[in-house]
Amino acid sequence: MNEKIQAQDLSAVSETMLATLYSHAVESRRPDALIHDPRAEELVARIDFDFARHQMGEDDQAATCVRLRQFDRFAQAFLTAHPDGVVVHIGCGLDTRFDRVDNGQVTWYDLDLPPVIELRRKLLEETPRYKMIPASAQAASALDLAWLDVVDVYPGKPFLFIAEGVFMYFSDAEMRRLVLALRERFPGAELIFDVASPLIVWLQNLSLARMKANFRMRWSLRRYDALEQWSPGIRLLEAWYYTSLKESIPRLQKLQTLFRLFPPLGKGMVILRYRLDQSLVQMEEQPMKDKSAVWRYVIAALVGAVVGGLAVALAGRLLPKMMDRMMDRMRSEFPRQMMARMQAEGCDPMEMCQRMMAEFRAQEQRE
Repeated sequence: MNEKIQAQDLSAVSETMLATLYSHAVESRRPDALIHDPRAEELVARIDFDFARHQMGEDDQAATCVRLRQFDRFAQAFLTAHPDGVVVHIGCGLDTRFDRVDNGQVTWYDLDLPPVIELRRKLLEETPRYKMIPASAQAASALDLAWLDVVDVYPGKPFLFIAEGVFMYFSDAEMRRLVLALRERFPGAELIFDVASPLIVWLQNLSLARMKANFRMRWSLRRYDALEQWSPGIRLLEAWYYTSLKESIPRLQKLQTLFRLFPPLGKGMVILRYRLDQSLVQMEEQPMKDKSAVWRYVIAALVGAVVGGLAVALAGRLLPKMMDRMMDRMRSEFPRQMMARMQAEGCDPMEMCQRMMAEFRAQEQRE
């Protein structure tokens, strides 16, 4: 039990999972921890790897853990609605989400490349509710779709597919193939993943180039609801950005300020929650949703009409009073002031009249 486990034969992309695991463990030990992950602490202690060489800065660690926490919350919300559902974690790396969100009923699959799953199996034990799937080494972890046959053995059960920090390394064609395959095999399933805008992908790839990394991000979305155009029924349910944070996190203060000042950066990284083939799920509830939308429009129209009527009425009462006030001031003050200025400045009466009229109008506007 005290013998260290070697982390070998990992690709450059997969090796990043060790830095991520270490950030979870380090964060879990902080007094102001954003997450609590004792299993991550245990795994770090058991793996023979120079974690210090890959240690993240405080800002990056906090951002990574906030993202992980939001994925956990989405998974917990799914399990609250479907306690005995099936969850497939695509590109799981060494993440320990099952331990963090297990409700005692869920059936969970962790999916990744064979070297990653081999390492996981040295560290973790499978159970009837927790299983691991090695995907083909000939392709990226999710793209050898033979794994669909392994998990497609629960007819009628709701499915959730999670991919954290994975899909940006796929091509657009690969993503379409995967999403459409999931939609066909698991209609009504939920898919939760993170993706970046083209701007963020470009910036990240510049950073990877400077680091001389031998991999690049490939997939981005200009519109986060773009998957709805890939096939009928696919529907975006929710989008979460770092700017969605309601709390103030001191370690993220600079980042949060930057995101507020530059919205394209603040919404450049997003976690998306989709439903695949919404048309086949809860059809009986759809009319209620439609009625709710209609009533919202009706209420908005009524409020707009009332506010607009009040504004018109108020303007109708105030404008005449303002005009009368202006005319009274002009009749009482204008001749006296004009004569005094004419005498002082020796100006032409017509020129002086035009100048003073302009000054009166400007003064009324200021008041």
